[in-house]
Amino acid sequence: THLPKQSAANKWRLRLTAADGVGGGVALPDVTLSTPSGDAEGEGLTSNVPVLGRLTETVLQPSALFPRASQMLRLFFRTEQSAGPLGLLVLDAPPGFNFASPCRASDLDGASAGAYGTGQTQKLPGIGSCLGQVVRNTIGLHDRAVVQANGRLKAGVRYGLQVSVTNSADSSFSDASLTGWRLSLKATSSGTTDALRGVFQFNPFDGAGLAWGLYSKQLQTSITVSSFLPRSVSMADATITLFPLH
Repeated sequence: THLPKQSAANKWRLRLTAADGVGGGVALPDVTLSTPSGDAEGEGLTSNVPVLGRLTETVLQPSALFPRASQMLRLFFRTEQSAGPLGLLVLDAPPGFNFASPCRASDLDGASAGAYGTGQTQKLPGIGSCLGQVVRNTIGLHDRAVVQANGRLKAGVRYGLQVSVTNSADSSFSDASLTGWRLSLKATSSGTTDALRGVFQFNPFDGAGLAWGLYSKQLQTSITVSSFLPRSVSMADATITLFPLH
């Protein structure tokens, strides 16, 4: 189960025993680990880490699947814990994708918000900012988007939003696009609260459970349907023809 960093139960303790000089031991009081203050040797140490909640119903749907295309990503997720007021949503992209800084985040339209699953998808309680950050990318692209909510991100709620991104310029297919997206929520007072375990899904009803990849070029084709009448009227199956394929 999740355990916030600020919880009184979330403390690491060290039990020590001193030699008594006659082959035995003397138990000393437990030491509670804490972050040193003003101690250069202790820089970077911490007393505890949070046990994260799990983001579920995580879906990432693109609006453009071609290299270098600028698009709006539709993002869905359900929280386990509250990230509190002014919580942060941190979205990491695979190599080559660029969020820019500032990036653009906005609410979904009604049709997009209702396109996934059952139940209600909520808007974020206001969007304060969207900033791109360079994290693990070696070519200067902003591979992380940090979106700040204006209000309180609640526990057990499914949220939806869209975030702008420019696709990778690499025209070859990459497995990183299928598995390389990451999402976490951060409370401004206590750090990360919830995170995605596993990978995003492109289609929540697809058993493969993967995201999506980029196509090298657009397929030029046309579609014809032999009949738009209900089968109860036509008493025959309709034929769908794709032509040409090149």
